[in-house]
Amino acid sequence: MAKIYESVETLADFQTGEVKTIKTVVSKKVSREKFIKVYLEDISGVLGITSQTEFKVLYKLWQLAGWGTNEVLIYKEVKEQIGLEVGKSYSGVSNAVASLVKRGILKNVGRMKYMLNPKLFFKGEEIEKSSIIEAYMRYEIQTEEDEQQEVQSYSKG
Repeated sequence: MAKIYESVETLADFQTGEVKTIKTVVSKKVSREKFIKVYLEDISGVLGITSQTEFKVLYKLWQLAGWGTNEVLIYKEVKEQIGLEVGKSYSGVSNAVASLVKRGILKNVGRMKYMLNPKLFFKGEEIEKSSIIEAYMRYEIQTEEDEQQEVQSYSKG
């Protein structure tokens, strides 16, 4: 829960006592888990999104992403909840997730387990970023190897 602080600063002339300015400062303090870093240099992948549904689903995935892992569990109930929150059907959310995977914004790394591309977004400490990128790339290499093995098995069979 965000905490809002308000302070009033008064600047007065000490010789005359005249109040020169009154400034009210309102600040909001939120936990670091509410932030995600977006790397503008590599954001071109995201700029290709034209669907409002995809943007809304991506926003929700940012919120759900694990701190320091960029991982999101996306099972049926999560898709249904996202659908309720963004005003879309379960299949609309599923289609948006599939599109985000196809664009390289999201990667399926296990059963119902996805990872936001850490080259585009990162939720965590900067020191953790390199290990998350390495893990993301490892998933990418394993996926390519799996696909090659499937093709070889199919052609032999």
